[in-house]
Amino acid sequence: MGLLYGAIRTVSGCDVVVDSSKVPAAAYLARRVPGVDLRLVHLVRASQGVCHSLAKRLPNPDYGDRLMPRQGPLRSAVEWCGYNLALEAFAGLGVPATRVRYEDFAARPRRHLERILALLRYGYPLAGGRPAGPFRADPPGSPGNVSGTARIFFTSWRRNRRWGRE
Repeated sequence: MGLLYGAIRTVSGCDVVVDSSKVPAAAYLARRVPGVDLRLVHLVRASQGVCHSLAKRLPNPDYGDRLMPRQGPLRSAVEWCGYNLALEAFAGLGVPATRVRYEDFAARPRRHLERILALLRYGYPLAGGRPAGPFRADPPGSPGNVSGTARIFFTSWRRNRRWGRE
């Protein structure tokens, strides 16, 4: 893992590698890897929205044309609780972390982006609502995307309340 992150930094020329995976075990492993200065941004979406999304047929960007497996509301709720509790435990382990609610980020992205940049100790000011500095967004599947739902980096953030209407 340390070699992979180091290679990504070298090839991309970026100081910060964002691993967008959602599996807490990957973060627990990363905190033990020499040379990795782990910072955790815990992006939490409302449980109702997660359950609603997991019940639909959606494309899985990590696996080409395959669809993501559908889940019922009970399993989704249990997994949501487990993942979020596991990620909250990082604060007790001395890992610098911040929690950001997806809905709050969508409503006030500048405020939360400033908080995230402060956590990363990245002193770039925001220019026009975007970080000013050597940031790069790589398309899904390129060396800059380690794991996770890359599409969140390439779509506009918006409040999504469809789960309350459908």
